[in-house]
Amino acid sequence: MTLGQSFEAYTVNLEGEVEQLTHNANLFLEVNMGATAIGTGINADPDYSRKVIGHLRDVTGLDILLARNLVEATIEKQLLSKRELDEILAPEHMIRPKKLDGPRSTGKLDPWIQGSA
Repeated sequence: MTLGQSFEAYTVNLEGEVEQLTHNANLFLEVNMGATAIGTGINADPDYSRKVIGHLRDVTGLDILLARNLVEATIEKQLLSKRELDEILAPEHMIRPKKLDGPRSTGKLDPWIQGSA
């Protein structure tokens, strides 16, 4: 084996590493911006994700993308383990809208105010 062959092999190896790092770095551009703790987007403004992604793109100059499935992206980013997600999603822990009290109260359920039933 020649010295040139050694350096060529080293070059090919580094090129592969750079490709892999670039691919992995691009995975960080996919965000789970659902406006809730686990990324469901339930009861969030329907335009929230689009507006936040647009703002993040403007501020960072990066091609940030909204994840195709916000809950899966939360798990994939390892923000929650499967066990933690199962615990959160257990029926006994579901959050239900509560009625508002006070001068704004219409007696209807307010989708923006959350609390335990």
